[in-house]
Amino acid sequence: MMEFKMANYEGARLAYSLEGRRADLLERQETALIDAPLLKIYQQETQGKLLAEARGASGTLDLATKNIVLEGSVVYHVIPREQRLNTSKLIYRTAEHEMEVPEGTGYTLRTPQGTVDGSGLVAKEDLTQ
Repeated sequence: MMEFKMANYEGARLAYSLEGRRADLLERQETALIDAPLLKIYQQETQGKLLAEARGASGTLDLATKNIVLEGSVVYHVIPREQRLNTSKLIYRTAEHEMEVPEGTGYTLRTPQGTVDGSGLVAKEDLTQ
């Protein structure tokens, strides 16, 4: 399927959208493989206001859980806080509104206050907590 686009709502509020150049549906695995995914996450408090964007070379969407995995030079940008997270793999847990860099996977977080390098991370979608 070319030019994949989807949106997920929580009630009337747009929670996130996901798009890519193309998507291949693997029905038996309940998974969609996405080429050049772009994930947009919207603020919970404000209708339609963009909180963060994430891009990767490839991605997967679990059709059962709606969790999204981005891989390959992933950049996660929290717009209001001017933070950028760079990693090779990022998991967005949609039900929990959490981002995860798997244990053993390195990351670099750039903030206005400085840069932090680490491995393995679980945080809210605005990179707090």
